[in-house]
Amino acid sequence: MTTTTATGQIKETLADIMAASEVLAAMELAPEEMERYAQAVHEQAREKVVSMALAVQHIEAEQEVRTAAIDRLQARGRTADARIAWLKGLMKAALESETLALGTVRHPLVSVSLRTSPPSIEVTDEGAIPPVWKRATIVTLLSEVPEALLPGVRRIEVEKKELLAQALEGKPLPPGVRLAAAARHLVIR
Repeated sequence: MTTTTATGQIKETLADIMAASEVLAAMELAPEEMERYAQAVHEQAREKVVSMALAVQHIEAEQEVRTAAIDRLQARGRTADARIAWLKGLMKAALESETLALGTVRHPLVSVSLRTSPPSIEVTDEGAIPPVWKRATIVTLLSEVPEALLPGVRRIEVEKKELLAQALEGKPLPPGVRLAAAARHLVIR
């Protein structure tokens, strides 16, 4: 039985017990009989509360195991990312080496080569870039939008795509950015 099903059954049973206690209160019984029924209802309710407490402890224990597993997997993911970056760096260095003169490495399972990266914009001084080339992301209450925009600014982004288009058209770039030197990137197929 799953924890969800067990919890649902406990909830239904507790509701039944509470309904039974309300019915008992409305009935006209002898005091001894009323005491006996009340004691039975009390004991059932007590058992259900204990069952719920045990269910909570079980769910909490499962959650601790899940959290630990997530932490382990995230650590393994970071390790794998670092290993991938390191191996790619070694491959790129080997392919760039004039001494090794590898060029493109072809194999039936994989092909490794270097390609020239497309042009990109490199921000050298964000403060020097005119505001017309920046985008602000604002998080604020809807009622505050017309009056108070600046307190809601959380992040400012430089419009790199538009600046790149301008640079590729031969137009001058504003201060604080430059066209990045052509770089090469690793391609694994």
